[in-house]
Order: sequence, then structure tokens, then C-alpha cells
Amino acid sequence: MKNEGENKADEIKNKGKAYGKNKRDLKGKDFGQARATEAKAAKKQKKERIKTDIEEGQKTVLTATEKIKAAKSRIEIQKDAKEITEEEYLEKKAKIEAVEQKTKALQEKIKLGEERISE
Repeated sequence: MKNEGENKADEIKNKGKAYGKNKRDLKGKDFGQARATEAKAAKKQKKERIKTDIEEGQKTVLTATEKIKAAKSRIEIQKDAKEITEEEYLEKKAKIEAVEQKTKALQEKIKLGEERISE
């Protein structure tokens, strides 16, 4: 019974991040300051990565929006010229609407990312 209790206690102790296990040559305050510097650098790097992702997402949204507008006008012209049937028109329109929904979802993600950065 004691062995099981000791094993559980060891498991609980080992669940941490273990940042202080390997301090190299640093001790006490120096280690804490070095750790804080590493954490700040990691946070800054993550923020920069989010910014680049947002910029790429915005470019994607712009190009998708332009393509959607062009596709809508193209199928309208084809329908008016009777180059496509009503069924084909409805199928193409449904596909365009699905792409619009994906674009809107991406815009929402971009907004969330921008809010995260501003915090």
C-alpha cells in the first residue's frame, strides 16, 4: 500500500514543466532572470508569427473576394446568354456561396487574431 501511495506522489511531483531542473551554471536570481528573458522572447516570436499569419490571411481574403465577384458576374452573364442551364447555374451559385462562407470564416479568425495581438 505504501508503495502505491509513494508512486502516486512521485507522479504528481513530475507533472510540472521542469524549468528549474537543468539550470546549467546559473543559480537563483540569475536563473529566474534568464528564464524570464526566454519567456519574453518566446512571446514576442509568437506575436510576430500571428502577425504574419494575419497578413497572409488578409491577402487570401482579398483575392478570394475578387474571384468570387468575378465568378458571380460570369455565371450571371452565362445564364443571361443561355450558355448554361438553370441547374448548372444553381450548382455553380451554390459552390460560390460555399466559398463565400469559408471566406467569412477566415475573416472571423483574422479578427480574433487581431484582437489577440492588441491585448
